[in-house]
Amino acid sequence: MQHKSKPSACELSIRFGLNLVTVLAIMLLFSHPIINAQQVADQPATSSNADAVSGIETIDEQEAQDEANETIDSRTEPYVVMKYIALNHQVFLPVVAGGAKSNIDVQSAATMPWPPSLSPDFKLTPEQQAEHAASFADAAAYVRSLVNSQVSAADVSSSNAIYAVVRTSATLGSINTTKEVNDGNHRNYCGPASIVVALDATLPSTALPSQDSVANTSGTVATNLYNRYVWVNGQLLHGFTPSGGTYADAMCPFLHDYYVQDLGYPERYDSASYYGTTQSNLWNQVVRHVGKNYAPVTGTYTPYLKDWTVPAYHITAILGYDADLQNGSPVTMYQIRYAETAGTVAGYQGGGFKLWHTAAGFWSAVSSNNVQCFLKAGV
Repeated sequence: MQHKSKPSACELSIRFGLNLVTVLAIMLLFSHPIINAQQVADQPATSSNADAVSGIETIDEQEAQDEANETIDSRTEPYVVMKYIALNHQVFLPVVAGGAKSNIDVQSAATMPWPPSLSPDFKLTPEQQAEHAASFADAAAYVRSLVNSQVSAADVSSSNAIYAVVRTSATLGSINTTKEVNDGNHRNYCGPASIVVALDATLPSTALPSQDSVANTSGTVATNLYNRYVWVNGQLLHGFTPSGGTYADAMCPFLHDYYVQDLGYPERYDSASYYGTTQSNLWNQVVRHVGKNYAPVTGTYTPYLKDWTVPAYHITAILGYDADLQNGSPVTMYQIRYAETAGTVAGYQGGGFKLWHTAAGFWSAVSSNNVQCFLKAGV
């Protein structure tokens, strides 16, 4: 099992509905059809299901071609398919939805102890708080810029620009398969493995550290997880151990320091982990990271991921998304693509590495283990 993050309430399903009176009032106000949020998430009203799938299929085909040509490692840009769709005054309501459960017995999973939380001694500095705020603002601005570029190209009138929707499918380029060694000694290596995946987005495979180097069992990387101490329940502990996995408070500072100290690059990731992101902020960050060919790294909880038979707190790198982007409205996310680094010994039985998953299901996994590593503003 791989895990570690701040504990979160184990509310595994949220239902969303609209009061009939509210619906009628909104319909009278706008005199246009209302699109129920759950319908948007399950059956996109802005495009046909064929269109919704075609962007993903196109990306999968392009990626497969690069793999066949052995050129995937040299790619430095994401795969992106964008389609402008005009919506005339249709109202989008925020999506709040729970994900379908896997075949894991969630009652049994609920009895598992949560990973240790942050020590009361741990406080974000004002500079770190400002970093996170700037990063979220930058992500929201990036989404707006994508929509505006398509609106401008489509010559949409200014009065209709706010209702314009851009269907976008995107995934990181240059990602090679990274899997944990499938044995008992490495079943908690999701942290080191996901860090390698994140680095793979910007580095050639020949420049990547090994998972053991990141974990520091081989000691070949100056910046490492083992020697990055974290406060846990008043104790100073190693940021990674093979028996316990990776603490989130070690994971994100590692990514920050690796670029700066080991590679000599300017800062890329924020210097501190972010806890408790909202759905809308996460979706904005996914769009920004993938557009810039970086991977956000997040905590997840395996009952809501694909093909797990063991409930575990997990760490995954996000690779791509399929969504509707709209000015002035939250991103309507349909699917998330993520890297599954685990093997059967850890409890993952699927065998795949790059997985597409429903946005609702992925959000349920994240909201049960809610901690992320995000890029700094301006990257």
